[in-house]
Amino acid sequence: MNFSIKSRRKILLPDGSITYLSKIFNENYHSTCGAMRESYEKYFGVIEKNMFLLNYFSGLEAVNILDPFYGLGYNTFQAIKYFLNPNFKCKNINIFSLDIDKSIILKSFKILKKYFSEINIMRLHDKSKLFFHNYCKKISVINGKTICFYLFSGVN
Repeated sequence: MNFSIKSRRKILLPDGSITYLSKIFNENYHSTCGAMRESYEKYFGVIEKNMFLLNYFSGLEAVNILDPFYGLGYNTFQAIKYFLNPNFKCKNINIFSLDIDKSIILKSFKILKKYFSEINIMRLHDKSKLFFHNYCKKISVINGKTICFYLFSGVN
């Protein structure tokens, strides 16, 4: 199968975010309401509506997140933004992301830069060092919180 970026069609969504239609699977990466809205509502809106979850997550010293289908990274960066909130005690955010296609991961950093300006995405992204044998580890400190970002990809 051809998983390259050329096998996708770019789509602008109502919330201003971008998604792609996979021509292989004939499926959008995100809901047609918008990628930003979807990633917030599915994951963090649920936490905010549930006092038990909110108290649990706000008291953690470290947060470990597994994002098995990184895609364009909206969920991953929504999580970073969410846990950078000063109301959360966590000092360490560890993210483990996987995707089959390295080209879509590289594209995601450019797309997400405009949505997550408070996270210096370009500091997390250094093209010359991003992947070594399809693995990357980037560490950044933002607002006194350490973010360890581990990316794994399949296809170049």
